[in-house]
Amino acid sequence: MEKTRNTRIFIAGHVFGLTDPERAEIRQKMTDAYELFGELGFDVVNPVDMMDEKGDRNDLLCRYYRALMDCSSVVLYDDHAIYEECQTAGAMALIRGMCIWRENENLILHDIVRPVILGIMHAIGLMVTDYAGVKSRAENVIMARALFAHYCRERGMQNRDIGNCLHGCNYGSAKTIGSKLNEQYYTFIKVSKDFGDYNDIMADYLKEYDKRKR
Repeated sequence: MEKTRNTRIFIAGHVFGLTDPERAEIRQKMTDAYELFGELGFDVVNPVDMMDEKGDRNDLLCRYYRALMDCSSVVLYDDHAIYEECQTAGAMALIRGMCIWRENENLILHDIVRPVILGIMHAIGLMVTDYAGVKSRAENVIMARALFAHYCRERGMQNRDIGNCLHGCNYGSAKTIGSKLNEQYYTFIKVSKDFGDYNDIMADYLKEYDKRKR
């Protein structure tokens, strides 16, 4: 598949004014995100090498924000939210309606999002870039969103974060969309045999995934 703007995701980590211990820790965190989202089908834009660059801070910040503007999704870290470039990246993402993938104390990206996305790929054959941040109303796309919402919620993800991943909404509407998608899951279970089959495959995949992790 040819990469387009819809598949680009920016890792909005803290990269300026770091101490040496911070540099190693944050580099590893952003590298982990780069590998994860690359595995899931995104074209990942990682500004981690900017932490080693010398030059005018304002010029570096402008390059950081320009790279963000060329993406449709962003990774935000809750523990980086106090830093200037990360605060601005979060605000720009909300203003531009970007899909937001948030790493927080619940370890959403690796422990919740990754297995659910891989399970949907296994059950339906869709990459996350086929149903997140796109306007398609194809039935299999809607079913993939419903599975994503239900199983992410079941594994501890909040409705707001579910809505932000799939549709890039503000806080209020993201929370509502996450809730509605979860309700849609139960509607599909009642009326669609195909969805029931996808759900069974998904549930079995996650059960085996969790067993391997233990």
